[in-house]
Amino acid sequence: LQKLNEITSVIFDKTGTLTMGKPQVVEFICLVKDEDFIYYLASVEQGSEHPLSEAVVNFASLQNIQLGSCSDLETIPGEGIQGQVRGKQIIVGSFNWFTRLKIPIPNDVNEKIKVWEAEGKTIIHTAVDKAWIGMVGIEDALRKESANVIKKFKKYGMQVGLLSGDSAAPAEYFAKKVGIEKIYSEVLPGDKAKVIEKLQGEEETVAMIGDGVNDVPALATADVGIALGSGTDVAMEMSDVVILRNDLHSVLNAWKLSQAVMRKIKQNLFWAFSYNMFGIPIAMGILYPFNGYLLNPMLAGAAMAFSSVSVVMNTLLLRKFKDK
Repeated sequence: LQKLNEITSVIFDKTGTLTMGKPQVVEFICLVKDEDFIYYLASVEQGSEHPLSEAVVNFASLQNIQLGSCSDLETIPGEGIQGQVRGKQIIVGSFNWFTRLKIPIPNDVNEKIKVWEAEGKTIIHTAVDKAWIGMVGIEDALRKESANVIKKFKKYGMQVGLLSGDSAAPAEYFAKKVGIEKIYSEVLPGDKAKVIEKLQGEEETVAMIGDGVNDVPALATADVGIALGSGTDVAMEMSDVVILRNDLHSVLNAWKLSQAVMRKIKQNLFWAFSYNMFGIPIAMGILYPFNGYLLNPMLAGAAMAFSSVSVVMNTLLLRKFKDK
């Protein structure tokens, strides 16, 4: 609570935090039969717990496509996933990963990639035996409260940023919709912590809000890690604060509550210190040389009890704190 009261920067993850975390496949392009493309893609993705993988598997289910078994499954954080299906090597992941693997993507789909990214879609590419066979465009709706919460954080003087593994275009699309100017895109999970460390090096006290496995390094590095209760178990385990209500307003309310608690602590310290600073010398007999007054022990005990009761009563006023 004390650290949360001191934050100066709030960094949001995108998928599942600013968005609903329920992505859906809305478009796809492929060079093979639609059924074969979806089969290979979803057969590999079924081995991952990532929300995007879940979207692909759900899409295959809607198409009534029976998935095959996948062996030698390997997940590369922030890049994609690969495995063996029907004896073929299936690689599924980002454009940057395909570029590093030197898997050529047809020139005639580059324009479509730009259009999809400009529309905020996340694109997943698929290759069979290192030959590109297609890609899917996935959309995830923004939480309706995202823009309002960010507006209020900025109103209170916070620096607000977006930290995402997505490429620049879709990250900018979502950031613009919610009013975020600071954008950190194409950041691998391990590098998310470095972004937080950089901000801390600039004398910022950072709160990181996320929900997924990829956010764990940043959540652990931040001064205050905040996880949504709808997120993964490991994200909640590594966070300082867990928001049980699946609503970003609760993040803002947690910060407001930390301010209210710290105000009460300071009030209690001030009044208790002042009260005792005057009361204890009187109980010790400081007035006796001047007017012969000695405090009755029963009155001293009552005065001491009143000191404790006043602090407790003032603290109980926190019960009037309301979510806004």
